[in-house]
Amino acid sequence: MTVRSWLALAILAAGTAAQNPDAGQDALDRFVARSAEYEKQVEAYTRILEESGRRLEAEVELYREAFAKGLVSARQVEEVERRLADLHEALSDQQNALMTVHQTVAEVQAAYHQALELERHPSWFRFEGTRSWTLDLADELDEFFRTRFGRELPVSAYGQTETHLELGFNHEDRLDVALHPGSDEGRALVDYLRAEGLPFTAFNAAVEGSATGAHIHVGPPSPRVF
Repeated sequence: MTVRSWLALAILAAGTAAQNPDAGQDALDRFVARSAEYEKQVEAYTRILEESGRRLEAEVELYREAFAKGLVSARQVEEVERRLADLHEALSDQQNALMTVHQTVAEVQAAYHQALELERHPSWFRFEGTRSWTLDLADELDEFFRTRFGRELPVSAYGQTETHLELGFNHEDRLDVALHPGSDEGRALVDYLRAEGLPFTAFNAAVEGSATGAHIHVGPPSPRVF
C-alpha cells in the first residue's frame, strides 16, 4: 500500500465514521486493518534501512581512516557521508510515517465514537480520557489557547459555583469553558483535550437539569449531590 492510497482510505473512513455512524463501524474496521498492514510495511522497510545504515556507518569509518592515510580523496569521503545522510533522512521519514499512522488511527476512531455520542445524545458528547484531570492543569489549557488564539481561555466556571449548587452538582476540581464545541475555538480545544487524554463533556446546547447552555466541561462528569 502506498502512502497516497492509505491517506485516501483515512479520509474516506474519517468522513464515513463522522457522518454516518451506522456505516462507520465497517469503514473504521477496514481502515484499522489496512493501517495495520501499512504499518507492517513501514516497519519492514525501516528494518532494512537500519541494517543498511549500520553497514554504511562502518563504511564511512573505513573511508575516513583511509583518507587519514592518504588512500582516498576527500571527495570520496564526502560521497559516502552524503549517502549515509540520505539514508538517515529516509529512516526519519519512515519513523514519522509510523507516528502518523498511530495518530491518524486514533483520530479516526475518536471521530467515530464522537459521532456515536452525538447520535445518541444530540445535545452533548463525552470523552472519558486516559489521564486524570485536576485544576492544576488549567494553566496548560490557557497557555495552549493563548498561543493558538491570542486571548485567554474563556473560563465560565472554575471549580464549584452557585449555579452548580443550584443544579445539584458537585463541580469541585472541574472547569467550564464558554465555547461552543462546534466553533473553530471549541473544536480546537476539544481536539487538544482528546490528544492530551483529558476527560471532557461538550454541550452543544442547553440540557435541562445538566447544562444552562453550550459549553465545554473539562474533567470527569460532576456527581449529583441531590
